[in-house]
Amino acid sequence: MYDKRKMQEYEISPQYGSIQIIDDGKGVWGMRTKSGRIKCIAFLAVFFLMVCLCRSCCGIFINTEEEIFISPRQTNTIIVQYDFVCRPTVYKKAWIGKEKIWTYPGSGFMETVHFGVEWLSEDQIRMSYDDENDEYDEEFIITIP
Repeated sequence: MYDKRKMQEYEISPQYGSIQIIDDGKGVWGMRTKSGRIKCIAFLAVFFLMVCLCRSCCGIFINTEEEIFISPRQTNTIIVQYDFVCRPTVYKKAWIGKEKIWTYPGSGFMETVHFGVEWLSEDQIRMSYDDENDEYDEEFIITIP
């Protein structure tokens, strides 16, 4: 037996008879039915996969190259990423993700360049750029926190 407050009856023309429409207040998703739960779970799964896809592909639009360097005693790992104008950014690898520790202060380069990375100690590196004409040589000492 249905509750009178939740049940509504609609009349259609006498040739078709009458029908009863039950409105239980659950809305479009119909969460009491099994198919409604499946639709909700499928929607959430697709939404989760779209978020993961967007997060994993965002690096393609920001960085062009990436190099990974491990310290001599293997206690620190740094990641050097180059953007579209070859400016390096140094990250320290963390348990989850990475932590930015240094960004190139200049404006960038017109050609593809790579900086040399040399470990001075477990928590210090030297990044150097050696120009062919020795006109624009640069050297940076970076301390890893």
